[in-house]
Amino acid sequence: MAAGLRRLLLEQTDMVWQQAHQCVDGLTDEEFFWEPAPGCWSLRRRSELTVDVAPAELAVPGDWICEHIGGNPQPPPLTTIAWRVTHTMLAVWSYIDDIVPREMRPEPELPHTAATAVAKWADVLAQYRAAIASYDDEELAASIPAWDLEVTRSFLVNHAHREVLHHSAEVGCMRDLYRVLHRGA
Repeated sequence: MAAGLRRLLLEQTDMVWQQAHQCVDGLTDEEFFWEPAPGCWSLRRRSELTVDVAPAELAVPGDWICEHIGGNPQPPPLTTIAWRVTHTMLAVWSYIDDIVPREMRPEPELPHTAATAVAKWADVLAQYRAAIASYDDEELAASIPAWDLEVTRSFLVNHAHREVLHHSAEVGCMRDLYRVLHRGA
């Protein structure tokens, strides 16, 4: 077992959020909802959905839904920054329930502005960090059930880090593209 696993995972969590936050800092509603191509999946009001979403998506409380039809459509649709930020926030939300084995909590109502989405993401990441901090090295190295497998709790933590970094990098690239295309607009 690695000595200092808890400390390492907490340091990584802080580093991941710092990098992710740089990608969403100052995010505007215009960037958040920008659809750079036809057929984008986004965060939409129930009455404005553009695809028939998976039944699980309809269970989310509130009027806003992150479009997703289930499965892995090929080719996958381009997704908006709103979709990516919301998807990542919900993924971290569910990873907390995997890391702290318990019954899944109902998903939170989805924020529908850039500022509230970034704030909710930061709040969920703080809950995630607290979940990691609640375990010692031995508990973080222990195997737990997830995805119909047995994996170490630290594996799930690192998978969540990869997910956050992956999607926040996409958000950063989308914001760069938005800035270049809308320069002087």
